[in-house]
Amino acid sequence: MKTFIFLALLSVASCKSIDLFDSQLDDLWERFKKKQLDDSSWKTKIAEISRHNLEADLGLRTWTKGLNKYSDLSPEEQRTSMLGYKLPKDFVSEASTWLPPMHAVVPERMDWRENGFVTPVKNQGDCGSCWAFAATGSLEGQHARKTGKLVSLSEQNLVDCTKGNDGCGGGYVALAFHYIKNNKGIDTEISYPYAAKDENAISKFHSGGYMRLCGSSKGDEEALKVAVATVGPISVSIAAASDMFDYSKNGIYDSNKCKNDTKSLNHAVLAVGYGTENGKDYWLVKNSWELALVTMDISKWQEISITCVEPHVPLMYNMNSPPERRMEGDNFCPEGVLWVLSAFIYCKKETKALIKNFKRINK
Repeated sequence: MKTFIFLALLSVASCKSIDLFDSQLDDLWERFKKKQLDDSSWKTKIAEISRHNLEADLGLRTWTKGLNKYSDLSPEEQRTSMLGYKLPKDFVSEASTWLPPMHAVVPERMDWRENGFVTPVKNQGDCGSCWAFAATGSLEGQHARKTGKLVSLSEQNLVDCTKGNDGCGGGYVALAFHYIKNNKGIDTEISYPYAAKDENAISKFHSGGYMRLCGSSKGDEEALKVAVATVGPISVSIAAASDMFDYSKNGIYDSNKCKNDTKSLNHAVLAVGYGTENGKDYWLVKNSWELALVTMDISKWQEISITCVEPHVPLMYNMNSPPERRMEGDNFCPEGVLWVLSAFIYCKKETKALIKNFKRINK
C-alpha cells in the first residue's frame, strides 16, 4: 500500500514536471520562431535597401534608403509609436472658408528655417502624438513671425489637455487648435516639458487674447503652396507609407506604396517650404522623428505624391477686440493675426487651378 502511494505521488510529480517542461519548451520555441522571423525580416530589409539604393545610383529612384533605430520595428509598432493621426468620427469643424491673398507673390522657392521660424527637430518618442507636434510647429512659426521671437511650445500640454483626442493614442490637429482657442493659449516647452506619455494636466495658460477659426473644406497643391508662401509653416496630415521609415534624407522622397485614399491618412507633419531640384518639385517637411544616425527631420518629398484635400486655417489674434470686417481687395483676415493652416493631404496628384472666383465673406 505504501509502495502504491509512493508510486502515485511520483507519477503526479512527474506529470507536473512534464507540464512545466512543456511550458518552458513552448516559450523557448516561440522565442526561437520570433528570432528567426526577426532575422529573416532584417535580412529582407537589408536586401530591400540595397536594391533600392542601387536603383537610385542608376537614376531610377529620386531618394536613398538607410538603416536607423526604427528599421527593426514591425508595421504595428511603427503605427502605434511613430504615427498618430486620428480623425474623430463625430467631429464637426467650426471653420469657415479660407481664401488665399488675392495678389499673393509666390516665390519659386521657400524655406522658413532661413527666416528663423522653425524650432529644432523634436522627437515624439514612443507616443502617437504627431498631431501635437504638427500643431505646435505651425504656432511656433506664427509667433516668431509676429513677435520676432522663436519660442518652443508644449506638445505635452496638448497631449494631456485636448478634449476629443486620445493623447499618445492619436489625435487630430484641428482639435488641438480648438483646445488652444478655448484655453486662450498654450504653455511653453520649458514650463510644460514633453514626457512622451499620457499624464494629468499640470497647468493652465491664459494669454489674454483669443483665437477664432476660418478654413476651407477643399483645396489643392497650388492653394497649399500659396499658404506656405504667404502664411508660414503649415500643419499637414499625410498618408505615411511603410518605406518612409527608411528615408535617409538624401534626394526627394517619393513612394508608390501610398494609397489614393483619404482614409489612409495616418501621420501629421509640418510643411516648412517647397522648391524644385533637378526638375522635380518638392515639399520641405519637418517630421517629429529625431533619429540618432539617419536623420528624417527635414525631408524633401516629391510634390506630385501629395494633394491637399481639406485645409483648415485657425487664426490667432493677439488682441482682445473682435476682428475687423473684410474690405474689398483685402485678405480674408486682417493684419495683426497669427495664421495656422492644417491641410489634409494624400498620395495622388490632382492638379486644380488656383481659386479664381473669391467669395466675399464677412464676419
